[in-house]
Amino acid sequence: MNETPIRTNFTQKTLQKLPQVLTLYNDYHQSVQTIAKALKMSPMTVSNLLKQYSNGLRPSKIEYVNKVDRLGKEIEIMYYDQLMSTRQIAKKLGVEPNFVIDYLNKFSKGTRDIKEACQLRTNDEYRRKLREKQLGELNNSVKLTEEKVQKIRLEYEKMLEIGYTKTLAQYYLANKYNVKRPTISDVVLRKTWKHI
Repeated sequence: MNETPIRTNFTQKTLQKLPQVLTLYNDYHQSVQTIAKALKMSPMTVSNLLKQYSNGLRPSKIEYVNKVDRLGKEIEIMYYDQLMSTRQIAKKLGVEPNFVIDYLNKFSKGTRDIKEACQLRTNDEYRRKLREKQLGELNNSVKLTEEKVQKIRLEYEKMLEIGYTKTLAQYYLANKYNVKRPTISDVVLRKTWKHI
């Protein structure tokens, strides 16, 4: 088997990073790639450091197979029978969502079609939660506050009473509150801000 030779002549700067490399790899179980990126080193250098100054590299393939054996049935039950999403399964089992997706695609029937997944996720409760999160001032494209909306409605009613046309009143209020006329129209017709 042709393995790349282990480099033994490291620079002083590289050797100064050795304690960090060992700590990240052995204590925090970080991958070689993650360590290399964090410490601005090449993955090959990190790998060679671990081979020379540690117990070598972790048997990642063996760990992966053990994890697949241990969690495989649970993943299938949760995904196919309980109709949970890959993210929900990953959170429940304490693994990465990509691990769940890889398992389903490599060792099982595969993942759901994107349309089917969206239909499963989009139920009445999901829609209600989305609506509540986007209600009033919580909306990410909010232009007015609740206080301003109440003032606009009152002013609009007063303007109609004294003889303004609907359109003219809406243009005046739009200019006053620095929004567009359709926004004022939606507010006074209660197409938006229905909750107040």
